Amino acid sequence: MNSHNEQDIIIAKNTMAQQKETISSFLDIAEFIVKQTNQITQTSTSINNNLDVAAEKTTEGTHISRKRCKKYNSFPLYC
Repeated sequence: MNSHNEQDIIIAKNTMAQQKETISSFLDIAEFIVKQTNQITQTSTSINNNLDVAAEKTTEGTHISRKRCKKYNSFPLYC
């Protein structure tokens, strides 16, 4: 009987060790996902900021171009 209990204890310890490794792997994966998500967020924010700046410059440029176009172009349909 004693031998049977010892086997159960060994099996339980092995199972717990495997579960610990599995949990550790999941935590590593979760940490990687969080890092990647943060990087994506930073990149997205940077892209959005660049798009905002580009949109402002394009709007200003279009406004100035239209003024110049109307001033110098005898065909306002092109403006």
